[in-house]
Order: sequence, then C-alpha cells, then structure tokens
Amino acid sequence: MADLGGWDSDGTAGAEEPPPRRYETLDDFVVSALWIDLTGQSRIWCPEWWRHSGAIVRLDALHRSFEALRQDPGAGMSTWILHHADPHIAALTNPQGVFKGCNIDRGHDAERERFIPVTSAPAGLFGIDD
Repeated sequence: MADLGGWDSDGTAGAEEPPPRRYETLDDFVVSALWIDLTGQSRIWCPEWWRHSGAIVRLDALHRSFEALRQDPGAGMSTWILHHADPHIAALTNPQGVFKGCNIDRGHDAERERFIPVTSAPAGLFGIDD
C-alpha cells in the first residue's frame, strides 16, 4: 500500500494514536514547564494568568507548539524556543501587554478594563450569514 501521509485509502485519518502529551493540561504546562525570570527586568506577570483571555490564547499556542515540536529530535526544541517561546513570552510579559497593572506580589488587577470597545461587524461581511 502506498504511503498516504497518515491517511487511509478511503481518505480518513489513520488510527495511529498521537504520542502522549508531556503536559496534559494548559495549567500543568504553565505551572511545570514555563520559567520566566522576572527579577531585575521590566517584565510583568500575573499569578492569576488564567483570568486574562489574551494570555490564555498565547499560552495555549505555546503548549500546543511545545507538544508538537518536542517530538522532533532534531531542531524541534530550538524551533520552539526561537519561534514560539521567546516571542510569546516577550509579548506576555511586556509591561504594556495583557498583564498591565498586575504584579507578582500584589496579584491580578481586577479594576482595569481588559477589552477594547468594538462595534459588531455588519451581517454577512465575512461570508457567514448571521
């Protein structure tokens, strides 16, 4: 049978199980895998990171890319560090970023508005009937 790149001849995905995750949940990944030096630099972090939707999106992307790239025995981890971890961590810990107003000592800043004002797009603008 010809190699169909992981697809069976009927066009469905093969039954091969994906490798087990190193970090089963996003929380496990953030708590156990991330190390960010917050001393002596102008970086910020919120201990209640899970209260920031902008952080969840980036951290989930980091987790997913880590799980995929850790399987690459060659340049996988270097690729993850250079193209995923470094830019996402820089954006997350930027003083003007998603954790602005939060502090590792004082915690989450619940007073700050975290969403931009928006007006919904007209129905059908993006090709989807509402």
